[in-house]
Amino acid sequence: MFTISDSLKAVLRQTDCGAVTSVDHRGRVHVFVKSPHQDMGLLEGPLPIFQSLFMLPMPTAPVVVWIIEIMGNPQKPLRADIFFNVMNSSQVENLRCLFRQRVVPLHFVRIDHLSVVATKWITPPRDTEMVYKEAVVYAHRIPSCQYDFDGAKAAFRARYPLSDIDQWWLT
Repeated sequence: MFTISDSLKAVLRQTDCGAVTSVDHRGRVHVFVKSPHQDMGLLEGPLPIFQSLFMLPMPTAPVVVWIIEIMGNPQKPLRADIFFNVMNSSQVENLRCLFRQRVVPLHFVRIDHLSVVATKWITPPRDTEMVYKEAVVYAHRIPSCQYDFDGAKAAFRARYPLSDIDQWWLT
C-alpha cells in the first residue's frame, strides 16, 4: 500500500473531494483522488475509467485540465478534475513527467483518514505533450500583467461544471 507523505497530506487537506498530482523521487506522476468513504466500496475489481486532457484558451490564461471519470456506479460516477498552470514550475514538471510515462498510478484516498485505500493503473492521457506545448505558446501571448490562471480556472469551472462531464463522452 502506498504511504502519503506529510507534505502531500497538507495539500490534500486543503482540497475538497477531487484530485491532485504529485511527482515521486523517480520522476513518476501519481494521481491522488480524494473521495468520501461511501464511494470506496465501488473500487473493487475492474472499473471503466474515462479521461481526457485538453487545453482551453481563456482570455487571461490557458486552462489545461485533466478530467477523470470512474464508473464504479454508473448512476453516480466519481469525477475529478486536475488543473495545470503552465507558468507554474511544479505543475510544468508534473506535465513533463506525465508525457514520458507509460502508466500512471491512480490512488484513492479516504477523506477522513487521508490514507490510500486502493490503487488502479491508467495510461496517461493521449497527446499530453502536444497539449502542454500548445498551452505554453498560448500563455506566452498573454502579457504577464494580464496573466491570471486562478481567474481562468474559476471561469472554466463556472462555465463547465464537473457534474456535466458525463455528456462529454457522448460527443
